[in-house]
Parts: sequence; structure tokens; C-alpha cells
Amino acid sequence: MERLFTPVSERDETVARDHLVDLRSKPESGETECIRTLYVTQTIDLESYLTLLEREVRTVQGQSLKSRHSLLGLARRIQVMNGDEDNEAMLAIEYAIYRGVGPIDEGDDYLVHLEGTIMGHGDSGKSSTKIGTIQVILIKVGECINDKFPLHTMFDVQQETLDAGNAVYDLSADEYEYTPSVVRMFPDAMPFNDILLIKRMEIEPSFRGKKIGLAVLYQAIKDWSSGCSLVLIKPFPLQFEVSNLKKEMERDLGAEKAATKKLKNYYQTLGFESIPKTPFLAMCPVQRYPTFEELGLPKYITLTPETKPS
Repeated sequence: MERLFTPVSERDETVARDHLVDLRSKPESGETECIRTLYVTQTIDLESYLTLLEREVRTVQGQSLKSRHSLLGLARRIQVMNGDEDNEAMLAIEYAIYRGVGPIDEGDDYLVHLEGTIMGHGDSGKSSTKIGTIQVILIKVGECINDKFPLHTMFDVQQETLDAGNAVYDLSADEYEYTPSVVRMFPDAMPFNDILLIKRMEIEPSFRGKKIGLAVLYQAIKDWSSGCSLVLIKPFPLQFEVSNLKKEMERDLGAEKAATKKLKNYYQTLGFESIPKTPFLAMCPVQRYPTFEELGLPKYITLTPETKPS
């Protein structure tokens, strides 16, 4: 079983083992209250205790504690009961949605633009912290085909959508079908269904390395891919954008290639696959992929003095 927390001290292990015996002998005591008492009175490290709880028992008072989700939920309950909730923040995405109204007369009318702000909200409601942004485009392929609007004209509205369209369709053909590569990769994908394009995602530097980007991407796909045959993303490390370079000559192509490969591997843990001869990754949302819990993605994050709002 995967280790969830760091190794514990010999003293903490002795205290926790004694408490487990005591907990088993008092079935009338509530699980959360018993652990809270230990946490408060014995000053044992919470994560160390949960490690031992995971190691020593499968159930306490008949409640399963086998999963990471239940362990972290227990930690949250204890922290809230002890007034520590403002050190923890729940991840959330706040969206602004843009789409034109009225009769469709240009390709952009088939695009739904979703601008998301990634936030961390303290349970007390007293504080919120901006963690990053995500931009998503829902491409209404089915509606476009039903209206007999030229598919290539719709994709040609902006460079990002044109590149995405060329990655999965032969836009010069009379009949709109996926490319042979896409058909082989995703036999369940229907070319007349919509496409979800992940245009851009950026996490603030102080919150990187915590799987927040994967958690947000997972949720965005879950929220907006209904009716879509494909989800597309073009991995590109934002540090190599021209706007982030002092001079174009400063670009290190070797470092950029290595960073792009690392980003591809990162996204592939969600189930994305590389489309041959294109810079895009794709997934078919109707297929079976790892769950939020299986991936060990965070629902809450810990705020440090550097990341908490002033």
C-alpha cells in the first residue's frame, strides 16, 4: 500500500499504538473525538498518527480508513475542530463564460470561451487565495455540422483552434472525418461530436509541484466534456513564451524540449496520449481513466505564511 505520510518517531509510534488499544477497548467513544483528544493532549504529529493508523488498522469503529480520501478527510475534520481550518484551503475554479447570442454568422459563434480563476477558499470564509488560471474552449462541432456551417471556417477563427482542428481532422476534405491516427487511437470517438480544447493553464509559482494543475485539469474535463468526443491539450512550458523571455535569443531549445517532454508526461498521467506528427495530446472522455482518488489529487491545499493572503 502506498505510503501517504513521512516516517514517524519511536515516541510517536509508542503513543499511537497505546491509543489504538484504548480506542478498540472503548467502542462507545467516537472515532474523531478519540483521535482529536490524542492530537491535542499528546501533541503527537497529526500526519505521523495517520500514518500509523493506516499501517495498524483497516477499520476503526467499523469505519473504513483504507483510502487516502478517508484519511485526508479525517485530517480535515480534526483541523477544523481545532480551529486550524484557515491554514487549509479548498480548491475551486470560478468561471467566466463568453459566447455570443443571436443568429450565428461567423465561426467564433460556435466557440464557448471559459476563463477560470483557480482559488483556494478557507473553510471559515474569511480568506481566499488566487492559485492560478485556466482557459478552456468548448468547440461546438456538432452544432456547426448541423447548421451546415463550414467546419474549416469555424476552426480558422484563431490560431489555437485552427491548430487543434488540423491535428484531428483533414479540414481540406469534403467529408469531415478524423485523421487515421485519431481513429486508431480513439475508436469510440465520433467526428460529429464536440471538442474540448484546454488552451492555457498557469499555476502560481508558490503552489507548483503539488498536483494542483492535474486536479484542476481533471475537474475542468469532468465539468465541460459532456457531449465531447475528444479533449485536446498542447503542452508548452510557459517560461518559454516570448513574453517571458527578455530577448528571443535567450531561448534554450534544448531546455525547452526537455521541459515540454516533462509536461507531456505530467498530462499523460490523466490519460492523455500524443497524436502522431502533431504537438497535441488527446483523450476520449467516454473511456475509462484513473479516478481522482486513484491519482492522489488534492482537494485541499495547505497555506503557508508566504501563500496566505495578507
